[in-house]
Amino acid sequence: MLRAGPPGAAAQQQQQQPAQAARPPQNNPNRRGNQATPQPAATNAISNASDVSTAGMPPNACKAYWTTGECESAFSCRFRHVKAGASIREQEPLPPPRVALNNADVADVSNPFTGALPGAALTPTQAHNRIKIYLKPDYDFRRLDDYYTFVSILQSANPQNNTWFIKDGQEFLQLMGDPIGSGIRRIHDVLAHPNVSAESGLDPTALSFQRGYLPVLAYFSSEFVIRSTLQTNVNALYSLINHNLDHVTLTIRRCMESCMTRHSFDEPANPQSGLHVFKALITPLYEYVKRFRQIGNSDNLVVLVHNLAGWLEQWGNEICSSPHRFTDSIVNLPVEQRQHTVNQLKKWIKPLVDLVERSEATTRRAEARRPARMDPDTRQRGLLLQMELRYQPPGQLREGGPLHENDHASIKDIRIVPPHSELVSTAETYLPCNMAGTPHHLPSESMERLLDIQFRLLREELIAPIRTSVGSIIDDLAKPPTEKTQLSELVKKNGGLYKCEQDRDSIRFSLYTDAKFGPMVCDRRGISVELTFDAPPGDARHKTPAKRTAYWESVGKKRLTQGGLVALIWKPNGGSPRAYLGIISSSSKDLLDSAKKHESKVKVRVSFFDAEVELRILRRLQKSQKEERETKFLIESPAMFESVRPFLETLRAQEPTSFPFSDYLPLFDSGDLSQIRVAPPAYAHPQFDFDLRSLFDQPRDLLLRPHDPISVARARTILREESRLDDTQAEAMVDALTSEVSLIQGPPGTGKSYTGIEILRVLIANNIRPILLIAFTNHALDNIIVKVIEKNITKKIVRLGSRSADETVAELSLDKILMNVNKARNDRAQGRAYGNMKRAEEAMKDFMEEIVGEKSRPAQLDIHLSSQYPNHHDELHNPPFWIRELFDQSHDHDFEHPNKQNQPKSLIDFWRQGGDLAFITYPGSGNSSTPAAGRGGRRGKNRGAGRPDTSTNDANAAPTVDRATWTDARQTFFEETCGARAIPPAPTTNRNIDQLLRDSQMWNMSKAERDRFNARLNQGMLEGAQQEQLEEFERLKERHCEASVEWKEIQDKTKLEVLANAVIIGCTTNGAAKLTELLRSVAPRVLLVEEAGQVLEAHILASLVPSIQHMILIGDPLQLRPTIENYQISADNPGIGQLYRFDRSLMERLSDSGLRMSRLDVQRRMRPEVSELIRCTLYPSLIDNDAVKARPSIRGMAKDVFFLDHRHAEGGAGEESVSKTNTFEVNMIKDLVLHLLRQGAYTEAGDIVVLCAYLGQLVQVRKALAGEVMTVVDERDAAQLVDHRDEDDVAGIFEATVQQVNISSRVLLRTVDNFQGEEGRVVILSLVRNSGGNPAASKGIGFLKSKNRTNVALSRAKEGMYILGNADDLARSEMWSGVIAELKRQEAIGPALPISCYRHPQSVTLINGPGQIALHAPTGIHAGEIFAVSISAEEIAQKSMIVLISFVKSLVAKFVAITPANVPVLSRAYHVWNLATGRATIMLARLYVARLAPVYPVIYAVMALCPVVTLVLLVVCGEPCEIQICPTCAPDNVKSQVVDFIMQSSLSDVDLEGDGLDSKLITLECGHVFTVETLDGICELASYYKTEGERWLQLAQPPKGLQKPPVCPLCRAPIKTRRYGRILKRVDLDMSEQNVANKCRSTLRQVSDQVSAFSTGDQAVDNMERELRDLPWDAFMTPDTGSVGSTAPVDCKIIPKGESLPVKSARFGSQIKDRHQLPEALAVAWNNAVKGALRAYDQACAVASTNSAHVRVWEAAVATLHHRYMATPHLLEGLSLSFTVEEAALKKARKDCGASSTPKADQRFRVEGCWATIHIRFLLVQAAQGISEHLRRKGLDALVRTQWADFIAYMLSSIRRDTALTLEIAEKSRSYRQVLKTVVLMMEAEFQTFSHHLGRQRNGMLLKEFEHEAKTGYKAAQAEKASQADRYRLFMAQGHQDNEWLVENFIEPAQGVIDKWAKLRQQLKKGVVYTEVSDQEKRDVLKAFMSGFLGFMRWCDG
Repeated sequence: MLRAGPPGAAAQQQQQQPAQAARPPQNNPNRRGNQATPQPAATNAISNASDVSTAGMPPNACKAYWTTGECESAFSCRFRHVKAGASIREQEPLPPPRVALNNADVADVSNPFTGALPGAALTPTQAHNRIKIYLKPDYDFRRLDDYYTFVSILQSANPQNNTWFIKDGQEFLQLMGDPIGSGIRRIHDVLAHPNVSAESGLDPTALSFQRGYLPVLAYFSSEFVIRSTLQTNVNALYSLINHNLDHVTLTIRRCMESCMTRHSFDEPANPQSGLHVFKALITPLYEYVKRFRQIGNSDNLVVLVHNLAGWLEQWGNEICSSPHRFTDSIVNLPVEQRQHTVNQLKKWIKPLVDLVERSEATTRRAEARRPARMDPDTRQRGLLLQMELRYQPPGQLREGGPLHENDHASIKDIRIVPPHSELVSTAETYLPCNMAGTPHHLPSESMERLLDIQFRLLREELIAPIRTSVGSIIDDLAKPPTEKTQLSELVKKNGGLYKCEQDRDSIRFSLYTDAKFGPMVCDRRGISVELTFDAPPGDARHKTPAKRTAYWESVGKKRLTQGGLVALIWKPNGGSPRAYLGIISSSSKDLLDSAKKHESKVKVRVSFFDAEVELRILRRLQKSQKEERETKFLIESPAMFESVRPFLETLRAQEPTSFPFSDYLPLFDSGDLSQIRVAPPAYAHPQFDFDLRSLFDQPRDLLLRPHDPISVARARTILREESRLDDTQAEAMVDALTSEVSLIQGPPGTGKSYTGIEILRVLIANNIRPILLIAFTNHALDNIIVKVIEKNITKKIVRLGSRSADETVAELSLDKILMNVNKARNDRAQGRAYGNMKRAEEAMKDFMEEIVGEKSRPAQLDIHLSSQYPNHHDELHNPPFWIRELFDQSHDHDFEHPNKQNQPKSLIDFWRQGGDLAFITYPGSGNSSTPAAGRGGRRGKNRGAGRPDTSTNDANAAPTVDRATWTDARQTFFEETCGARAIPPAPTTNRNIDQLLRDSQMWNMSKAERDRFNARLNQGMLEGAQQEQLEEFERLKERHCEASVEWKEIQDKTKLEVLANAVIIGCTTNGAAKLTELLRSVAPRVLLVEEAGQVLEAHILASLVPSIQHMILIGDPLQLRPTIENYQISADNPGIGQLYRFDRSLMERLSDSGLRMSRLDVQRRMRPEVSELIRCTLYPSLIDNDAVKARPSIRGMAKDVFFLDHRHAEGGAGEESVSKTNTFEVNMIKDLVLHLLRQGAYTEAGDIVVLCAYLGQLVQVRKALAGEVMTVVDERDAAQLVDHRDEDDVAGIFEATVQQVNISSRVLLRTVDNFQGEEGRVVILSLVRNSGGNPAASKGIGFLKSKNRTNVALSRAKEGMYILGNADDLARSEMWSGVIAELKRQEAIGPALPISCYRHPQSVTLINGPGQIALHAPTGIHAGEIFAVSISAEEIAQKSMIVLISFVKSLVAKFVAITPANVPVLSRAYHVWNLATGRATIMLARLYVARLAPVYPVIYAVMALCPVVTLVLLVVCGEPCEIQICPTCAPDNVKSQVVDFIMQSSLSDVDLEGDGLDSKLITLECGHVFTVETLDGICELASYYKTEGERWLQLAQPPKGLQKPPVCPLCRAPIKTRRYGRILKRVDLDMSEQNVANKCRSTLRQVSDQVSAFSTGDQAVDNMERELRDLPWDAFMTPDTGSVGSTAPVDCKIIPKGESLPVKSARFGSQIKDRHQLPEALAVAWNNAVKGALRAYDQACAVASTNSAHVRVWEAAVATLHHRYMATPHLLEGLSLSFTVEEAALKKARKDCGASSTPKADQRFRVEGCWATIHIRFLLVQAAQGISEHLRRKGLDALVRTQWADFIAYMLSSIRRDTALTLEIAEKSRSYRQVLKTVVLMMEAEFQTFSHHLGRQRNGMLLKEFEHEAKTGYKAAQAEKASQADRYRLFMAQGHQDNEWLVENFIEPAQGVIDKWAKLRQQLKKGVVYTEVSDQEKRDVLKAFMSGFLGFMRWCDG
């Protein structure tokens, strides 16, 4: 869209340029090319358009641009763009004066896209107006000035021209790069000019090289071209160079030689600098070579490139010499600036020279150097020698030729997807070693070699599983049928999991049996075929649909996933099997729908890579094909193809010379990078400096100049001493900013992410953008983005990908932003591309229908017959005269053929169908060899045959005419045609095919013989046409692919506009690879990778787009390596894997090679005892921050770190299997987890983490904890389990990764491999591996021998860590031996786990087996021995305050017999607890465990065997006795504890005989004691009860808002005493309320996503049109109801009053046929088209009807009390006089339940659910209006204007009704924001209803009436807006200040509705008869409204 710039924009630009030149480059304003186009408000444009008069508008001017300053048609507009009110000077400003080179030009030299030559500054509008003349088809350049004017337009289109936005540049490129347009012809005329000179002043006929030729090349290298997503247009431009290559190269060479000879690029009045000249030449030449690779075809190009490098060297020397020897304005800059410029230009020309040299050396590529750069160990040396001896180069370089059709020397020729020959090849795959000094066919130390290695290894990781899978199946198929194989067993079960054991790689894949083909379709995603096959065993075949769908939902991320790689094994009966690969193209929703419908079958769509199989399937779908007995399996690769494919395509396609940092990345023979000086980033020119003030908490100025060593050293010192960074973080910061490749190692807990965020802060503060931020996981990426936003670093962030779990980050996703972009603009190029794609689809569909439906068979058969059997062909086309006459009559209109449906259209059809035989065979003859012959002949009066008979087609049926009549009619026919009445006999022979081939008399064949001969013709034709059809099919596929690519490129324009405005672009590695081309266009300058040690090198290389100038890798090579599945190429493989080490990250390889790596050394996570384990083994310089030294001890444990050394053997599968388990450790973990949870301090998520070394152990631990606590399993672990599941081991693990049991106790279960970057307070580590009591039998420790995994496992704990394993087994590992030694030094290892009471730490119990903790500490507090003795009630005086000493002695005597001998019973004091049951629990005085006596007001304790018998009041009634502390026997430290926070009294100060609440005590579960008065205050008991003094009167209405659980003021453990039951229940209700709210939010997000998908296109309309297209007109007939639809508005009152809110979806779906008298076909099509929207509607309805936990409890309480009071009316005294009994009971119930009215918390989601349904109904209205056009085209205008219009009106009526009811709810809940948003919906609904009513009218006489109604509506909308705004402002005046929200969410949307009323009134005032807008216009308007509404319907935060 072209916009008018501000008045005098060009003049302002001229004035600003000198000022900008003087400013430091980092402070320069952002390039306009990097800014998104501002989106003007549509409503303002519309209203302004009506206000601006067209008076004075120049002729041939664009009206839209004149009135609004904008034009949707942009450069494709046919009119001049002139803005009303602008002066002539403003319309056509003079070009700005040239300025001298400055720092900005030097800074821009590092950017390859800023090659535009200065001197032209036309605005887009001026360029549009001036270019028109050159685009006329017959235009010719006549004068040189015409050339210069045209070139100046091209020269203006660049980002350095601040009036141009990216969008303008893309639209201009579409115009000039149109392959069939006039613009590209004009550019060709310039490039092909025969006379170009660098000294044009000497030749007036010559075109100036500097002014006319060079600017065109500069345009080719501009940002708008190189960064464009419109690759079709870009390639068209570069094709001009290709077509004129020799002329262009010779012209450049001649002119450059002239300039270099005279030492100047200047010409009179046009000074030029070599800086611009060389950039304008280097970039287009490089881009051309990269695209066309035509180096070898042009010697002139090779010479030019070498000369260009020499000229650059010469120019650089001469401008840097003193004195300078070259006339150039750059010599006015400092010499260091000049040298920097030359170095940067050399850097850019180097890839171009390398390309040329590489092409020249193609024939010398068979090198295999073997330099020795390392000192490998003996084993590795042996492997290297073995590799050298066995080395064979790939492809044609190999002796004996390629191994298979996909074996090539160049990776650019390798198909990513292996063909059948590669899958079944038994030859060893060529895999190059991933290390220097090994044989390789490409030059050493080259990027080309590195990419080759990474591509081949990554491809091997992808295809090895499917290759093994296919090979296993084919091997099994080759075995005799009688032999038992794994395949045969799975076939008996109808599929299942196939297990391959190959060396140490265990591959499991799913096998699906009985595959059958369904329809093949072609759409924008490509060609796909429907496949139906057996569902796998288990729940996938369950009888109930719910179980089946639950199964597929649980395995949905790993089974039949969209984008997953599958192989079809197709074995014909008696033939050889063949494998065809494809990907799943259907969605998970399609899979679930299939599972619901079919019990034993599953249906998916597959897109195959091979056109051969698609054509083969098409033939199999032919109607004439008989079902053959053949075997078809579908196997699924465990590798996710779509997650790897983008990386492979990028590595294969990207030119090696375009990769940045080639000085560091290749595999260097020396293997040593320690001596290489890493240069500063390319954007940091010599005068550049970083402003570091953002790193200080206090104001502090600090500049860092990367090229100045003194500045760098000073910055290091000041940052260490004064910034908020620690010393090592400060060092890492400086290293990162001064190195173009920076490595930062962050050991566990040292703040890697924090350092990365601070680096981002500095870069952004210095305007270094865009920054590409890559993280390994979505979780890590979200965390960084959230922190960037929270720290207010920037909000200009775009996140690629849609798998964000954070709501804030989700709003920043590219998809979400695109939904809010205005899509209503008229993009003609997009429409043209879409049309091309649809035409390609139709062509492919026609071809497929031709194959399947055999449409063209007669013509093809005739051709085949003439070529193969010419005699038969001649006989066929020369039939007997009567047959010719009969055939000719069959084409007459009045001829009735026996079979109307298959009426012959050709002579061969007539022969095949036996038309002649049918005519001469009487129907009742019973001759089975001839067809029915009842009809035939012509209707007519002059024919003797008369009217034909009406006999049946069935030859065996009784004829409807008698034989005489039939015979007479035939005789008459033969008499007229042949002159004789004899009827020839029908042939009845039955010869074989050989006889028929010898006899050419085709008309003498019987029907059986004709069928036999036709079958032979069909077979021969298919065999002959197979190759031709395959070629045509591939051609159509290529055409469709090209059209789809073109359409996608134009779609990417909008994405580019969004990304160009971003400061940070965040994505995972997968996200970066999928959008490589788009990122290439965005041209990020910085790449920052988080957790780089976990990212494959291939992934980072694929993300390195050429524009990257600064790469920062943050991670830790000593932690987890990248995860791969192929053990053969893993660094963990001590054998052959050491030659590949594919899972070694780029960060690890560079650091191993000696490249400088900063390290962070201050850890802030682990307590010292934990950090010491990795300090003594891996990080000797690791420092503990002071904060970790004060970590609290673990409650209930005697040791904070402990290794439980046991000898209980492991179980499970093979040595390297992930399914290993250890039952002893499982049971111990369960006991330990429950014990820790009982402490009350570890109940939050992440407090307790159980880490398992093996997946199988994780499953067993989860099972053990089931029902006890909530276990949270990471989705990555759950997904991996799918590949390794055994039905018994992991059944149920997939039902929910979060098991809901107890909301207050959450435990994280993870495997070690999926817990890097995370932490927990207490970590329990299960190592699993254990040889038991026989160490000699140990097979090793498997995964545990990896230092990286061990490092991660030992460094996750913050406060405590408990390890379970076998120390002897582990000690064989170097890493573990050091760990165990340190544990022994800490005395933290042993055969028994020490637990203790945290109140009595000196009491320690050793636990060495499962179940023991429950005996010693059943409640989490160490209990000791407990004795129970029965005492009769009579033995205790009921009211006695003292128990006789003698009685106590007798009890003690009884204890002697059961007390251990070593316990001195008589020396201890005992308590006797008086219990209502007559039983007493006797225990040691210090332990106090007893049973509860709820019926007593108090519990008494008698102190026995004490000098004084004392009565002690212990607890308030109802509290558990077993945990209460005796204040008399308590130890001194407990007695000194403060128990009364009001009086600050200690336990010893409490008056135990007092009556007040300050004398009563409660001991909490945590063990702390407080007075009741103190706890009542903490728990805010007075908020829940009304009191009078200390007397409780009644319940009070509970407090508002969500309540937090009360906690102990000393230890923060939750208070769970029974006294505060009502408070705790309220807290639980609030937590449940939050769960309901979260569920509602999640559902509404799903609804929003579904609605967005429905609203982002015309899918529903397209689907309906497709379904209705072929229906006959009469299918739309409706029963005559005697009336037509009304044109009056439908009243919303027609919906019953009692109808639920919202209205049920059936009213717009299943019920529309009967409710609106619609044709059944139309109703069915509608339901099919909108079923997705209606499904979302039902979900929203469920939210709208959700009751919160508070509401359900309130209703239950009221109902219970109501029933009680109804049964006991005497309780209602005083109320029943004024109420009925029922009313009185209800009123009292509401009062006594504790709340005066129903809770309103759930109203929020009810309103938002209603909003969602209203939104969906607006979209349904849009879809219904869209289908009207199709119905009109079918001639159904009456239906459109009656029943169909009634249906639309009915939907609008329901919207009006529901918005009114929703408004009532919002009003009642006093949610003013919801009120305002609902009012906007009401206003829109009223306008849409009136507009629809007006559109139905055809009577112009009613305009006055409508004008009055429009005026009323307009005023009502204005009044509503003013009233509601004033009301809200009144609310704000009461303390809710948020005027910005009011404007954005109400004032502006409401004004938009008012503006629409105003526009409608103006149309009616003009007296023009109202004509309904087109359906497309309606759709555009509604889309504009809905796009705004998507943002409007954000979840209310009030």
